[in-house]
Amino acid sequence: MDKQAHGTWLRSVLSALVLAAVGAGPLPLMIATPAMAQDENPFATRVTIDGAVITNFEVQQRALFLRALRLPGDPEAEALRALIEDRLGAAAAKAAGITVKAEDISAGMAEFAARANLSADEFIKALGDEGVAPETFRDFVKAGLLWRAVVRAKFPTAAQSVTEAQVDRAIAGTVTKPAIRILMSELFLPLQPGDDPDAILDEARSIKAEIENGGSFGAAARQFSASPTGQNGGRLDWLALENLPAPVAEKLLKLAPGQVSEPFVLPNAVALFQLNNLSEERGPAPAAVQVDYAEYLLAPGQDAAAVRAQVDRCGDLNIVARGQGADRLTVTKAMTSALPQDVGLELAKLDVNEASTALRRGDWTVFLMLCQRQALAEAPAPDPNAPAAPEAEAATDDGLPEGMIAPIRAAVKDQLGNKRLEQLAAGYMEELRSEARIEIK
Repeated sequence: MDKQAHGTWLRSVLSALVLAAVGAGPLPLMIATPAMAQDENPFATRVTIDGAVITNFEVQQRALFLRALRLPGDPEAEALRALIEDRLGAAAAKAAGITVKAEDISAGMAEFAARANLSADEFIKALGDEGVAPETFRDFVKAGLLWRAVVRAKFPTAAQSVTEAQVDRAIAGTVTKPAIRILMSELFLPLQPGDDPDAILDEARSIKAEIENGGSFGAAARQFSASPTGQNGGRLDWLALENLPAPVAEKLLKLAPGQVSEPFVLPNAVALFQLNNLSEERGPAPAAVQVDYAEYLLAPGQDAAAVRAQVDRCGDLNIVARGQGADRLTVTKAMTSALPQDVGLELAKLDVNEASTALRRGDWTVFLMLCQRQALAEAPAPDPNAPAAPEAEAATDDGLPEGMIAPIRAAVKDQLGNKRLEQLAAGYMEELRSEARIEIK
């Protein structure tokens, strides 16, 4: 793996570390510590905590681990604080009779690595290239699992005590629904005319099973995906939830980070999606999103790059398509909830005046261009003369597609419960720290 590739996966893991820290305990805080001399004995004692020892080597390794994740701040100072908290958490777990199984640790390592779109072995190898021993990653995951179990055992009803009224108030505080952004990866298996859809579905299910048994989604995307994104493991940039087709968004919201969706059957492909992360923005999401887009059909052999060179905005396609027949170029205005799923997915990846050539219609490649995207504060009244869109779900009074109500409420409830647990965990850790005898050398 080259350094540029390292930078890509390391930046993606940063968000995963923040998520993992919710279960592993409060994020480490900066403390002032003397820099470690290069010639110190790596196995000499650096810290004692009620007799438990942290060595120079452990601090060095954790610092390398945090540095590999490109975390801000002083890696050594943060490593020292995190290791102290790990020891305090482990002591609390021992006192409570809490242990974690080896298979749970392996599963935790695989889940953490999956957020970087890697298998556990690939993740460990990449860390090794940064000088981080496999045991350091394993100890990090084990400490997180122990602390999570301690917190949940000590505060068993904290996450479940969130009431529906609290969820209502949280949602009301964002006017309609929280503005959610999704970090995901995609894998498309082509479905050509004459292909057996059941055979392609079986292939997709087989790929999903291999990923869930420790394989890498990114490796599978590079091997099997017909989408241009397959070259970089299927990874997409952050996407606004409301820009995605409602059926896709609904299923993604039900996934935990690292999980893979069931196969989606699209007009010309069967798709798998992996959820890598979710982010909630401060402001509310729009009630609806309307897009204007153009579809220009490229004839077999027609150079897409040459067309793109002539087109800066959608209006330029009128010149390109002049004299070629009315069916070659269509311009559509529609709500994102009413878009065909394949079109909606591609448009969600585009900014205004950007284009995609990932879709096909028989022998024709679709030059798809986003002309305009408009966020609406209120959902428009339905047009009684408009034909029903079979893939759009019925909208509720608050503008949410029917199938998205429960997932969004569940996400808000989980977030409130996790925040409560974070607060209790932080307080408990400070209590453990205050009662422990800690000596830093």
